[in-house]
Amino acid sequence: MAEVPSTTSQWVIESPTGTAGLKLKHDVPLPALGPHDVLVKIHAVSLNARDNQIINNNYTWGVTPGVVPLSDGAGSFSFAQASTLPCAALTAWNALFCGSGGSVKPGDVVLTQGSGGVSLFAIQFARAAGATVIATTGRLGGEREARLRRLGAATVLSYREADWGQRAKAATAGGRGVDLVVETSGAGDQSAAALKLGGRIAVVGGVAGSGASTFDMRITLGELRRVAVGSRDQFEDMIRAIETNGIQPVVDEMVWRFDQAREAFEHAQSGKMLGKVVIRIAEEA
Repeated sequence: MAEVPSTTSQWVIESPTGTAGLKLKHDVPLPALGPHDVLVKIHAVSLNARDNQIINNNYTWGVTPGVVPLSDGAGSFSFAQASTLPCAALTAWNALFCGSGGSVKPGDVVLTQGSGGVSLFAIQFARAAGATVIATTGRLGGEREARLRRLGAATVLSYREADWGQRAKAATAGGRGVDLVVETSGAGDQSAAALKLGGRIAVVGGVAGSGASTFDMRITLGELRRVAVGSRDQFEDMIRAIETNGIQPVVDEMVWRFDQAREAFEHAQSGKMLGKVVIRIAEEA
């Protein structure tokens, strides 16, 4: 039986000034285990938008120690891949399949935005459900567009075009509009412009400026729903779908060491990554 460690290393936020306020500390005492406690070894973590909000003191809720319910993960993934599932993947799953307006179904059209983790999972989940995907990216013709198409996007548009919302609507059969927008960019009015009559917009997390105007939503009779991660039951449903459909997490080619967390944050903030930014904490067993 392996010896239980008494200390660990950790990154702390010394001041809410972004990456400059992060400091790596070693030999930090671990709390004593109670009779019903377990010590979990973390192998890898992936960065999400909320992590940048936390280090800049912009997160809506306070950050306090707590208990996290655990679930089985997909069986064939590396720790780096598995680290992307509880936040980005689950948020995408919630956006597509868990709203009161119903689940994405075969024949639907789903619009995703950019090449962040939630969008990349949403493309794969939507395709597995039989939906057609329209995706956006900054520049056409590059590796980002190619990646989106490989994952299953039938149409890729540039969000640098002023009327990309209307272009997305025009790309649907008969110009009827998209059934669901996974809103991750803050372009609410563009999302509303793409929407079909009675369509839905799933607004992910605390995206700045993501509110489609009341006027636009009234025209479409659409539903606006905010999505923030998901429940344990939703997570377990998602894991079964991932295993059944062979869905693969997309991890950025650069996986960072634990002592490179500051650089990993800066890379995530740069927008240059292609996939989830992951920090490896322990080597693969």
